[in-house]
Amino acid sequence: MKNTRKLKQHVSARLKYCWVENCTIFFITAGVLSAYTILCAMITDLSGAAAVPYKTIIAAVIGIILLWLILTPFSYGVKWYRIQQVRGQTVPARGIFSCYLSLSRMLNVIRLSFVIAIRKLCIIAPIAASAWAARYLFARGNLTDRNILLYCAAAAFMLIAAGLTVIYIIISIRYAPIPYIYVLETDIPVKTLIRESKRLVKGKMLYCVKVMLSVIWLIIPSLLIFPMVLILPYVRMVYTAMINEIIRQEERYADYEAG
Repeated sequence: MKNTRKLKQHVSARLKYCWVENCTIFFITAGVLSAYTILCAMITDLSGAAAVPYKTIIAAVIGIILLWLILTPFSYGVKWYRIQQVRGQTVPARGIFSCYLSLSRMLNVIRLSFVIAIRKLCIIAPIAASAWAARYLFARGNLTDRNILLYCAAAAFMLIAAGLTVIYIIISIRYAPIPYIYVLETDIPVKTLIRESKRLVKGKMLYCVKVMLSVIWLIIPSLLIFPMVLILPYVRMVYTAMINEIIRQEERYADYEAG
């Protein structure tokens, strides 16, 4: 596999051929999210400050579900386009919307994303609960009353939340290749995709963490100094190139075994 420096050099070279398309992807996503934010603000204004908040909450939840249903096929099309670009293939930009052209494919990617989301939610929920418990106990504590037990319990919940966060990161990395495997081989069952993804990432966890840490810090200065549109396409392409290297290694091994 390419090391981090060669991987980033390869991405920089490939972005020369698809920079406009990646920026367009950014603006489409930002536009949809902005429209959703504006819609939520309008619903809140119409409800009024004194109105019962459950109507606004229900509307926001429905909006999130609809937004997820709309953007999920788009995100898979984006992944297909990016991995083809990373592989040096010249593909039309309209392929980004390819998942919308087939109802069965659109339903498959939504189902696959739902399965992955549920598995991640099993970790996110305890993290949120532990963080809330720590915050609650810290708020209840009072140093003048020497509530040592409350602060110890709060610290314990913080440690639990931190440990679960590490587990969540590991699980996210193990599931990271799933969408890319799917867009390359659309007829693979969900259970097989999950099993193959775990197998591909096994032994490559440190490689993934190293690559991600080498670019993730760029997002922070992009929020403070440079527009994110100049940074985020590069970060996403590096991430795609990392997944591609993992998949390519397996493909090369399979070709070697077959030859």
